[in-house]
Amino acid sequence: MNIKKSHLAIIEVYRKNIFLTETINGLSKTTKKDYPITYNAIKSLSKEDIIKINRIGNSKVCSISLNQKTISILSFLDEQEAISKDIPNINNVLEIKEFIDDILLIAGSYANNKKTKESDIDLVLITKENVPKKQKLLENLTALKRRLKMDSGAELYLIRAEDEFLLAKNDLLISTEAKIKESLGIQIDKTFFHSVISHAYYSIFYCAKAYLLSKGIKTNLPDEHKKTYEALKYTISREMLNKEIMQIYEKEIIKADSLLKIFRQEKKKRGFFAYNIKSEANLPYARESIENARKFISILKQMI
Repeated sequence: MNIKKSHLAIIEVYRKNIFLTETINGLSKTTKKDYPITYNAIKSLSKEDIIKINRIGNSKVCSISLNQKTISILSFLDEQEAISKDIPNINNVLEIKEFIDDILLIAGSYANNKKTKESDIDLVLITKENVPKKQKLLENLTALKRRLKMDSGAELYLIRAEDEFLLAKNDLLISTEAKIKESLGIQIDKTFFHSVISHAYYSIFYCAKAYLLSKGIKTNLPDEHKKTYEALKYTISREMLNKEIMQIYEKEIIKADSLLKIFRQEKKKRGFFAYNIKSEANLPYARESIENARKFISILKQMI
């Protein structure tokens, strides 16, 4: 595909925020391009299945299609940006085939364009396996004498935990703000409190996974949720850590299980929570879930 400058400007907007939903007029203002140019670029990108156009209320909004073609374009642009920042040894790092399925993050001063001659290079390699081997390989092949952080997935799970928490807060905001519902074309009596509770639980679950992985403890299918709960309970007890962590976890398990049926076999042991048909009755539970998730993540992040 031949990407024109007008196309690239729009793709760059979504590269900075892949969850962005924006009108064509909004994109025109963001990219500082005339509306007709932006309109034609959006139409072209839509035909290429790079941009999706949806109707919300009386407005047409655009979002990025996260398919293989788009991901390839975004990855290429990320790579070009990394090279343009003149990061030492970045070409060598990108050519290491052993890292093809891993995630490499550049943080610190090189990421925010505030580097100096004395700046360290903060690299985060998120990988599922062979952490010590890959760390040694990266150091040997690139001769890096700067700061290198290896992560076996804890960093990724922590990001997922924070994403779920953000979704929980957004769903609560949409559910309780009439103006937002109107702007999004949502019925005034529609609420998403069940989603708030679900996202809050998953933010706690992913944060627990991150903490356990930072201790070298993996939990996998089947019964991943049960194993994660039991492993965290054992670790908290053994290391005599804050007991409030498990109290929060257990409260949210009870609520999430009534909606998601995650702990079906242990439902009688853990208690009971019934999601009310009258949606407003669930508002206190949704708010409690967000507060519990906030506390849980805040406490565990300090220990990772």
